[in-house]
Amino acid sequence: MENEKLYNLSIIKDIAQGDESFVKSLLQIFIDTVPTNCTELVEALSKGNLQEASELAHKLKSSVDTLQIVTIADDIRSIESNSKAEKNQALMQQLAIKIKNTINEVIAQFRINNEL
Repeated sequence: MENEKLYNLSIIKDIAQGDESFVKSLLQIFIDTVPTNCTELVEALSKGNLQEASELAHKLKSSVDTLQIVTIADDIRSIESNSKAEKNQALMQQLAIKIKNTINEVIAQFRINNEL
């Protein structure tokens, strides 16, 4: 798994239509916003703020789907639905930490793979 990419840029590259600077700018926006959202998600769940957790999970969903980060796509949906239903808070906290760690790994892979 060490060399396995956690993400796929095919959707972004299709949108960019060969404009590599556009791809890089989208990845930079991801780096500038998504880790903060992940931290906020972990904090919201630790405080029991399920409404905020649901909103943050919803916000993260499109970024994760666009980059095809399949290892956490179901986890984000689980947090969104469980937060709305006010269920499984301990599990959601674990999933949020997994999501945050995976996002950090994806960003590290961007740099390793010279995507930026």
